[in-house]
Amino acid sequence: MNPAVDRPEAVSNGVNLVTDVFSMRATPPGADKKHVSATELLTFNQSLLTTLQKINTCFLSSYEDLYGDVLDVVRAELQSPFGIFGYVEDDTYLVCPSLTRDVWDRCKMDNKRIAFRLDELGGVLHKVIVGKEVVLTNQPVPTPEGHVAIERFLGAPVVFADKLIGVIFLANKREGYTPHDARFIQEVARYIAPILESRLRAERENRWRQENAKKLEVQSRQLARRNRQLQCLAGITELGEKGASTEEILHSAAQMLANVFSDTPEVCGRIVFRGTIYESGQFEETEHKIAAAIFVNEEYTGGVELCCPAELLENGGLAAHRMFVSELAERLSSILTRRKMYDDLTAYRQQIELILETTQTGLSILDETGHVIYVDPRRRKIYGEPAGKRAGEYFGCSTSSGCPVCEAIRTRQRVSRERNLPKEGNRPVLTTAIPFCMPDGRWYVSEITIDLTERKQWEERLVHMQKLEAVNHLAEGLAHELNTPLQYMESNLYFVSEVWSHLHNLLVSEKENVLRDAGSEKVSPELRQWLEEMLADDVHSEVLRAISGTRDGLSRVAGIVRALRDLSQIHRQELQMCDLHRIIESVLTVSRHHWSRVATVTTDFQAGLPLVPLSQADFGQAFINILHNITQAMAQKGMAETVSGRIHICTSITGEDWIEIRIRHNGYGWSEEHRKRMFDPFYSQGTPTEPADNGLAFAQRVIMQMHHGMVDLEPADPEESTVVIRLPARSRRENPQDTSEKTRNESFGS
Repeated sequence: MNPAVDRPEAVSNGVNLVTDVFSMRATPPGADKKHVSATELLTFNQSLLTTLQKINTCFLSSYEDLYGDVLDVVRAELQSPFGIFGYVEDDTYLVCPSLTRDVWDRCKMDNKRIAFRLDELGGVLHKVIVGKEVVLTNQPVPTPEGHVAIERFLGAPVVFADKLIGVIFLANKREGYTPHDARFIQEVARYIAPILESRLRAERENRWRQENAKKLEVQSRQLARRNRQLQCLAGITELGEKGASTEEILHSAAQMLANVFSDTPEVCGRIVFRGTIYESGQFEETEHKIAAAIFVNEEYTGGVELCCPAELLENGGLAAHRMFVSELAERLSSILTRRKMYDDLTAYRQQIELILETTQTGLSILDETGHVIYVDPRRRKIYGEPAGKRAGEYFGCSTSSGCPVCEAIRTRQRVSRERNLPKEGNRPVLTTAIPFCMPDGRWYVSEITIDLTERKQWEERLVHMQKLEAVNHLAEGLAHELNTPLQYMESNLYFVSEVWSHLHNLLVSEKENVLRDAGSEKVSPELRQWLEEMLADDVHSEVLRAISGTRDGLSRVAGIVRALRDLSQIHRQELQMCDLHRIIESVLTVSRHHWSRVATVTTDFQAGLPLVPLSQADFGQAFINILHNITQAMAQKGMAETVSGRIHICTSITGEDWIEIRIRHNGYGWSEEHRKRMFDPFYSQGTPTEPADNGLAFAQRVIMQMHHGMVDLEPADPEESTVVIRLPARSRRENPQDTSEKTRNESFGS
């Protein structure tokens, strides 16, 4: 920048000073005015004018080396090999850009410089600076060691408005300096003063503008960066409000963090959360790092790290960056804490709704006006969205008096009531309405609906079991009561059989006598006819068959009574060593009226089977349930009318620890779904209208829990399957009632 061009008043001031030089009557100092010729005065003025024109040209044309050019003009006019032209800066320093190269190269001082503190200068320099007057001496001047020797010295202050703004120092003129030279340099200094002041003021204003522009640029960058920082914080907050996941929030925060310092590539940042690093671009560790911790529910989970060079932390940069890093860490802590709470609440809600779905339990929340606020997902599928409906309208309550929720709202008391839900197939439920008051004074009602279907079924089953238990006691008593008359009947029938045999033999042996005597008049016709019939062979055979059939019937009745007595024993918790084959035979005998209508049962019992620890009554009931399940399936397939069902029961020893019972049948085929669900308490293969009372659940519980065994379903032929029962064999002693050395094979006809 050229101050003479930028500030026209500086040029005009120079022209005015030149005009003053022409008009003034300058007299060399020390000379008597009356002895000074006009020629000498004219020569002095012409020399001064020429010098000032050259100086003016320097100020107008030169900028970078202005001080050197002006000094060269003055040194050439006053024939000085060395000199200095400098300006005063901030009233503290003397800055000398015009030090000649000869002086600079010849100076051997250690601390060569072009700027000097004013209070450090002494001697003749001090007189010029402090006294603000021209100093002339032709005597050597003391100088520091290594400095160029000063033999003669001439110095003039450049003063503007009584303020020192610069100096001109000349040295080592060969002939010595004269008062004429002093007057000359004084006039030069007077001429330069306003121009130099204008230039210095322009330079100061330029520096001020540059500093302000730099400050403005820095502030603009800071404002732009702060704007990006606020946008980063706002963006993270927006993600949190939209329900973004933790991964999305941290990944976006790393991207936004890189964008915040996009104007300073030297700065790089990253986010560390639970051991995972989120960063954008290349992250480089630096000596200077700013970090702030991230806490989630007061638990340290990671931090925000910012790495940057040391120069970026100067002039308040450290505080500004640290503030943003702390703000970002706090914002992430707050958002991630809320996100963690939301995730936990969502997980709790999902668990609660899963429990509600699994147990078919309903949950709804209503306000004090009866409007539905929340309904569990399962009932929402049935009843639809609440959409601000009242409880009676939404759930279909006919009257408010019959609605427990309405009654709870009205009475502010807990209300429980059993009822059926028409929209859910008249499902029986227990509805409990619990009113509660929030801190703001508003009342709400929590309605909990518990499904009673299974409980009702278990209640019905319990009634059924109680009836069965009563029948069991009745059967036990009946078996006991029938046992004695059966013994009487068997004994009497034996007596009748013996008497008939004896009578028939007697009649046969005395046949001729009997017939001869029967023809006499002493025997009545009726007796004679009876004797003839009794002596007939067909009558005798019929009597024998009747007696044999009666004895067989009594034997079968006795067997049924014996089986009833065995299977109707009082349940005992402890297991007793029992004959497994006898229990199975008793079961087949008692349940003959069930399976004989649809199937033929065959057995294949292994000989030498040891006694097995069993609860005779419980295991017998479990086996009856398994047979009943099979025969029920056969009846549903119509086997009594088409194909006869087949049930084959075999026993065997597997290894040393297990007794295996295999019941192969063609009642139903094998499938994985049936295998998984066949032991459910209320699973049924029948039609939906049939009661689902699955006795296999009882059988599984008895076999697995009471006897520590196993029961499963295995595939056989495509239309057949096998029920496999495994019982632990804790005793290896032989069954005394099984004396056969070979396998017993029996067939129970239908």
